[in-house]
Amino acid sequence: ASSVDAERAFSTGRRHVNFMQHNMTSNTFKLKVALGSWSDAPFFPKVQKLSEIIEKHSTGKTFEGFSDDDSDSD
Repeated sequence: ASSVDAERAFSTGRRHVNFMQHNMTSNTFKLKVALGSWSDAPFFPKVQKLSEIIEKHSTGKTFEGFSDDDSDSD
């Protein structure tokens, strides 16, 4: 590990949390960082929808979950 790794981690975290999200819980922050790292991974195609659900949940908004027609047909 080097200081470059730490700097990269902090700069990535900065992109996930804007200045209006100062009251975000640590679990929500960890989830958003994990989702950000998975965003381009082919093994988890619904990461964007999951990110929207977490965002709405963290702001107290209601959301619709996954439905049966959300299944992937590859």
